[in-house]
This record gives sequence, structure tokens and C-alpha cells, in this order.
Amino acid sequence: MSTSIFLLFLFLVLVGPPVVILVLGLRFYKLSQMADLMGRARQMRLVSLAALASGLTGSFYLLVIVVSAKLPGAHGPSRSSFPWLHEHPLISVLLAALGVTLMLVAQPAKRPAGLSFGAGALAVLIGLGIYRVSTGY
Repeated sequence: MSTSIFLLFLFLVLVGPPVVILVLGLRFYKLSQMADLMGRARQMRLVSLAALASGLTGSFYLLVIVVSAKLPGAHGPSRSSFPWLHEHPLISVLLAALGVTLMLVAQPAKRPAGLSFGAGALAVLIGLGIYRVSTGY
């Protein structure tokens, strides 16, 4: 019984973040179409886009942590396949969020969605940065 629970947990850790990124990304793309919205509906859409962006950023951070984890070696100490990524995961997430934000802001029809994405990503990155500094991680 414990082996099947471990395998299920391992499956969720390895496959979960990419699936969540895909689902949230498709939902973000669908909600970013807001040409006809005005007033309160537009504000609510921008807030929901910022929430989706924070979910996307958090999921990407988890994916970076999983991909760059130190794996134990059979004949030596544990090491990461991506040592730079393992040492500085927030920088790679920040660069990815900045790239997505700039790509969205460059398109006039997607500019409000790009600003919402930047706000949501910034909120998550500030929280993760505070956590990493306060724990000395």
C-alpha cells in the first residue's frame, strides 16, 4: 500500500506542475480576450488574470525546483543536473515572467493582460523572495 502511495505522489510531483501550467496558461489565454468588456466586468477580469498569473508563476517555480533537485548518485555525492538553476531558481522564474510580460505588453490587444500578468507574477516573486531570505534558504 505504501509503495502505491509513493508512486502516486512521485507521479503528481513530476507531472503535476507541467499539467497545471498548461491548464492555467490555456485559461489565461482564453480570459485575456477582453475587447468588449467595460467597467466592473473589465476590472474583475483583470483581477482574475492576475490570480491566474500568480498561479502560473508559482507552478513554474515548483517545476524549476523539481527539475533542478539534487539527485543522489550511486558512487558519489548528490548533485543537480542544472547546478545554476538549483542555486538560483528565482532568477530563472523572474526572467521567464519578465519575458511573458514583455511579450504580452508588446501586443496592443493584450496589453491589459500583460500588465495583469506582471502584477500577479510580481506578487508571487516578492512572496517567494521574502520566504527565501527569511529562512536563509
